Amino acid sequence: MNQLTELVRAQYPSYLLRTLLLSLFEVVIVALLFLLTKPYFESYQVFWYLLCLILVPACGCSVAVNSLTKIASQVMVQANKQSITLEPGSEDGKATLAATSAETSAETSAWQYISWKKVVLMVGTGLLIALCYSASAQTFDDLLMLFCALIIATFLFANWIILNAALPFSIAVVSAFRHRRQVYDEAQSVDHIIRFHLLPWSAIAVTTLFTFFVKYYLGLADEQGYVETGAVVKSTYICGAVVAIWLWLEVGQIARLEHILGHINLTGIGHISDSEAFSLVMAVPLVLAVIVAAINGFFDIEHYRYQTAIAVSMLFMLLAAFAGVSIAIFKLCASKALSDPQFENT
Repeated sequence: MNQLTELVRAQYPSYLLRTLLLSLFEVVIVALLFLLTKPYFESYQVFWYLLCLILVPACGCSVAVNSLTKIASQVMVQANKQSITLEPGSEDGKATLAATSAETSAETSAWQYISWKKVVLMVGTGLLIALCYSASAQTFDDLLMLFCALIIATFLFANWIILNAALPFSIAVVSAFRHRRQVYDEAQSVDHIIRFHLLPWSAIAVTTLFTFFVKYYLGLADEQGYVETGAVVKSTYICGAVVAIWLWLEVGQIARLEHILGHINLTGIGHISDSEAFSLVMAVPLVLAVIVAAINGFFDIEHYRYQTAIAVSMLFMLLAAFAGVSIAIFKLCASKALSDPQFENT
């Protein structure tokens, strides 16, 4: 058996637990958001279907990408330490040649190993879970079972993606690191950042928070369907902070591998310390909340229709997501050179 294949398979036990914990953490955070907002158990059929349809693929893909990146990073470190070579005639060697020839298309992004067929199947599974919940008595116990089913679905799909993609992804990463001769220019880097960080992570954050705002504002609206502006400002700040910090941490961890491989390479940024980056992340939701409050005060707006409140919140969640991702990327590019020997900490 090829040494690289053995290295990849050696990662599975520890990352099985990691995948389980990440699945539990992501779904529980969303569950807490719903349990802490009113109404608690009223049956909004559209809402529950929306939640399940979005949460299963969103959490499944984010957990899979996180774990795949960690596996490939560890394999790259171990392969470099052990000076493992990929034999051209072996199965891994053939995969390596293919990965090397396609290197210019950035196939070392974990997102490219998630097929649309898997996403469709995850959406279908979410629909099945929603159907089961809508047919239940929708008590507190049923609600707990719903979130348990979402955790199990997230865990199973994430593991399915990992088992299918860990070996080819790790081979592509090792090959890209071994054959790295020229890093991406800024135009290629920007394209890579938009395609594999800004778009997917922002989509996951915004669609997941959309389900929360639907429930939150529907529960808060009065009989005429109006929500007080104070609630919009408060929710914008709290959720904006959650989104910005989450994506700052997530992208900062995952994109580091691509920074080492030379796929993220921006110049002229200057030095950004950890405290400065964190301060910027914390400032974003505050600025967004101030903007909402200023607009309300300038136009003397006291209430929003709940549909308008959802739209306003989603716009600012998108901006918070962009900020979290961008600050993480800027912090990476302001760090040491790609050849830094400390890449082993990836």
